Amino acid sequence: MLPPEEVPKAKGVPLLVRPALVIEVMSPSTRTIDLVEKAEDYALAGISEYWAVDPEHKELVIHRLEGARYRAERVKEGKVRSISLPGFWLDVGWLFGDPLPSVTECLKEILSGEHER
Repeated sequence: MLPPEEVPKAKGVPLLVRPALVIEVMSPSTRTIDLVEKAEDYALAGISEYWAVDPEHKELVIHRLEGARYRAERVKEGKVRSISLPGFWLDVGWLFGDPLPSVTECLKEILSGEHER
């Protein structure tokens, strides 16, 4: 996800923009890469937030940049708000529902701004 000031630069290949937030879904075979190597790479690139969805442990691992390194927090439930993208949040329960909730309904809830009140 790009901060508003980066959107006009999002043209061509390769993209020369820095996302404010990266969200990835981990798999058991890439767990170490996702939680350690990618986190280090994203921190070095100055990406302020990296969220790793862990389906195996049913948790969201939130990495937030503090200085040159990430501080990681594991969240299993509740609403999580991005610090780098004002107004963006999600309910961790949406990620592990069976069945998964409708993307449209989730987006409607996020865009309604009700969580911000």
